[in-house]
Amino acid sequence: MGKKTDKLIEKMRSDVQALSEAVWALKDHVRIEAAADAAANGSRRAKSGKLRDLEKQIDGSRGRGATSSYGSYAARNRSGASTKVQWQQENVATESLQPHDVELTAARLSAIGHRQRLGIVLALLEQPSSVSDLVTSLELGTTGAAYHHLNVLQNAGFVVQEERGTYEIVPEQIGAVLGILAALSTEALIEKAPEG
Repeated sequence: MGKKTDKLIEKMRSDVQALSEAVWALKDHVRIEAAADAAANGSRRAKSGKLRDLEKQIDGSRGRGATSSYGSYAARNRSGASTKVQWQQENVATESLQPHDVELTAARLSAIGHRQRLGIVLALLEQPSSVSDLVTSLELGTTGAAYHHLNVLQNAGFVVQEERGTYEIVPEQIGAVLGILAALSTEALIEKAPEG
């Protein structure tokens, strides 16, 4: 029984050694992955040249901040032909973004802030659609529910009925819709102002 016990103990030592080496290798792997993630996040959060230039302009003024927005989008019509929609705002003082009509701005944000209406807007960004297409693709339940949501979006100025039964995003509003979505997907770089 002594030889079996010795072999068993030796096997256990060997297994423990192998396990220990695997744990150290895993720790090294995790450390390398964490460093790679930190480097990637750091580079994503690093200021672009445009952001540094904008910051210099703001530092020289009395304003609290400024924003720029620009983009291009190929909007498709019902037949599949596309129209290029572009927008651009550069160095707009944040103070000028304060809405003149808070109620209207809140109503417009509320219009696309509803889950089903946002789904409709996203579907219409892909292509104009009929009510029955929207009901089917978005599982809106009834045409009455679809018409209700489309009316809210029309009243907010985001959607228009171009031909009988076919709805599309108002081309001039594509930049606003995509700008809101871009703003919601952006992670801000936070820097504390120096004391004094």
